[in-house]
Amino acid sequence: MIFLALKQLFTRPQQTFLTFLAIVIGSVGYIVFSSIMLGFQEYIIEQLVNSDAQIRISPRDETISENTFHDIFFPGSTIKWIKPPSGKTDNSRLDNIQWWNEKLQNDKNVIAFSPQLVRQVTFIQGKLLFPAKIIGVMPDSQTKITNTDKYIIEGGKLKNLSEGDSLAIIGVNLKNKMGIMLNDVVQVGIPGKQITPLKIIGVIQTGNRMIDDSLCYTSITTLQRITESPGEISDIVVKVTDVSRARETAEDWSQFTRDKVESWDQANESIMSVFNTQNIIRNTITVIIILIIAFGIYNILNMVVNSKKRDIAILRSIGYEEIDIIFLFLIQGLILGITGAVAGSIMGFFVAKYVSTIEVFKGKNMVTGTNHLMVSYNILIYIKGMSFTIFASLVSSMIPARAAAKISPIEIIRGS
Repeated sequence: MIFLALKQLFTRPQQTFLTFLAIVIGSVGYIVFSSIMLGFQEYIIEQLVNSDAQIRISPRDETISENTFHDIFFPGSTIKWIKPPSGKTDNSRLDNIQWWNEKLQNDKNVIAFSPQLVRQVTFIQGKLLFPAKIIGVMPDSQTKITNTDKYIIEGGKLKNLSEGDSLAIIGVNLKNKMGIMLNDVVQVGIPGKQITPLKIIGVIQTGNRMIDDSLCYTSITTLQRITESPGEISDIVVKVTDVSRARETAEDWSQFTRDKVESWDQANESIMSVFNTQNIIRNTITVIIILIIAFGIYNILNMVVNSKKRDIAILRSIGYEEIDIIFLFLIQGLILGITGAVAGSIMGFFVAKYVSTIEVFKGKNMVTGTNHLMVSYNILIYIKGMSFTIFASLVSSMIPARAAAKISPIEIIRGS
């Protein structure tokens, strides 16, 4: 049966080759396009997941309305507001820290958690003022949750913040704007508080300009001293065992508290929506590629059926059943699909390798370590590409196969 299938395919070598070439090009296009898009997504997601909290617990800012003051003034009385209250409550600290500590310690889905204190401050360098966001962390536990150390390009790591009482790591752009060097001392000011010196022991570069312009890390005890708020905590950052279920875990915890519990993907909804759009585009292109492959195979097999009616009639007359004829043409479609899918996957891999060498900007990104396109070599891309191609080949072979099986040998012989 395979011999007959190959013989019929090679009776029209030009059409067979063109169909095979269309399958290969379609497979290569899908693999390269998916590799580029998924490579970009994997890089961004890796930054979102590992450079910050997978789940963040923080005080909830509540909207102020008339109901906020219900029964606070004149209980049991009806109050008419001349000007209804509005705005939001500014909660800057967590109150039920002990409850969260016990819950997170006993939760099997939690790998590690760490408290933080986040405040807006002003760096003072001579007569110049530089606004910044300073994050107080517990260095030992923070390194178990994020890969912040990966982005430190100069000086000490997070763990070194615990070696002194007034040490800090700042963003590279903030360092350049202030015109300071490593181990220099800068003044930190907070309205209504005493100006405090900090020694710069490290420089961090995340690749995000907005962050690098204003980011500063210090130990949580140092920041509590600067803000004159001993024991105060504004956030708890959490790392869980299954990052893909972080949203589900955050929603589950939210049912037991008034605090804001937000997963990494909830905090980056806008970025995730862009990824969804990219996936829709990728799936649309996949459908187009499948249709091109299907029409190519259908065209070549349909021509084979029309040109080989006499041969089909002879096969039927010597005892071949309808199912045998269907199987004969399905084999031809599968031969084209499988060989095209394999060749397309191999060629797609090498094309993706070449694409990954294309420079997208000059210089070198300190975060990614490269200035080239980010390309994914996830095995699922190749498995899906081959599966789509073979499936399209099988489906498109069915119509001419059924048409060939219905050919009556007597009518063909009479006609000839």
